[in-house]
Amino acid sequence: SPSALIDKVNFQSDEFCVTSNNEFYELEKISHNFGVTDSVLIGRQTKRVVKIMTFKRIWIEKNYLEPFRFYVLRLPRIALGLPFMNLFIDDFG
Repeated sequence: SPSALIDKVNFQSDEFCVTSNNEFYELEKISHNFGVTDSVLIGRQTKRVVKIMTFKRIWIEKNYLEPFRFYVLRLPRIALGLPFMNLFIDDFG
């Protein structure tokens, strides 16, 4: 889950998102600004961190939270092999 990486390799920071809603930085150039270690455990594997991502709240809303809310309604039907129901959702709240 992307949320498991928040405050480890992904950081919400409007200050560091100068030209877009998310930006990537090399760890060696930015590690003093965030509490970042040089490795992270994903599943059962240790991965070396070479870059971090900063994001604005709008980025995580649009690219993670909204799609998750949309598909969470469909996942039980998919798991049961039921046909897709055309849902029109105006409010994800």
